[in-house]
Amino acid sequence: MIRLEGASASVPGPSRVEGPRILLDAIDLDLRAGESHLVLGANGSGKSTLVRMLAGLRPPATGRVLLDGAPFAPGRVWPSVAVLFEEPDPQFLADTVEGEIAFGLESLALPPDEIRSRTAEAMERFQVAGLAPREPCSLSGGEKARVLLAAMMAAEPRAILLDQALAHLDPVTRRTLERELVERAQAGGRLLVRTHQDWDPPFPGEVLHVIDGTSVRQVERERAEPSNADVPYPLALRVAAFLRQQGRWTGPLAMTVDELRAGLHEDHAAPALSAHGSRTAGEPVIALAGTSWSPPGERRTLAPLDLEVGAGEAVALIGRSGSGKSTVLKLAAGLLAPSTGSVRAARGAGLALEYPERQLFGRTVEEDVAA
Repeated sequence: MIRLEGASASVPGPSRVEGPRILLDAIDLDLRAGESHLVLGANGSGKSTLVRMLAGLRPPATGRVLLDGAPFAPGRVWPSVAVLFEEPDPQFLADTVEGEIAFGLESLALPPDEIRSRTAEAMERFQVAGLAPREPCSLSGGEKARVLLAAMMAAEPRAILLDQALAHLDPVTRRTLERELVERAQAGGRLLVRTHQDWDPPFPGEVLHVIDGTSVRQVERERAEPSNADVPYPLALRVAAFLRQQGRWTGPLAMTVDELRAGLHEDHAAPALSAHGSRTAGEPVIALAGTSWSPPGERRTLAPLDLEVGAGEAVALIGRSGSGKSTVLKLAAGLLAPSTGSVRAARGAGLALEYPERQLFGRTVEEDVAA
């Protein structure tokens, strides 16, 4: 369906003297309907560049990209090929969730009744029906990802390209959605390509590729030797490869924990681990007492919370997408005023949020750090 033939991509070098820097060099890929492909690569390795070439959004510096055996025709890709990127806000086109999902269908000039039914079905499937009247940019990162996914899938594309588009979902929800997309692509004759910089294992039947240097290599478990620490191979595969080097593993390498356990003849789950922070003496650095918050004019979204963090403590706050993690941090940093309760925090608190692009304002890296 989508084919790269000797495709390469480059970015400008740090100076004119050094010339362009090659990101991907002479890539050959043949991606067919009914297949799912997972592409792993470190941050900055060229995953987004590869996806843009596959989507026809970036012409290769050399070589060519073909869709159904012919060069990409400008303006004639949607809805055959649909692509989602990691940063959600620049991809929104409407002022409500329902309008966002309907927008792509309206561009196809479908009958109004079909647009309404497809929109409703997509909202239910991706659990955003309760957000229908909300403005997309007001949602949490995970909610935004589900809205964009619903808008894409409502158009029933033949090829789905996800460039870390679900990275803002909590791990359980993300893996559940990814598994569903992989299985639907394989069963329904669609092409799915998804990228990650984490050491995620592929799902059954999924083809694994890694970006290593300027190459995109398919990993064949029988011959894989994942010794390069810069390549994000799944952890189970790394462990199996290490055991094989010691003569303790034979056959295909494990891609998942289940395969690793089976290969080691382990029939019991690993013991549960627990960690307990030790509170240091003295007043807490951050204290939330009966603290709740809700957007103006909306029902309460964060129930009253009591939390104390002392000096020397490291606290991990976990929860499903949209559960209020970012809200708690913004309350603690003083960016939000609580609806009820109180917040007390030491001066000089630093806060790093989810989208780096919104937090950079200098003209250069040095200027931004110095600010």
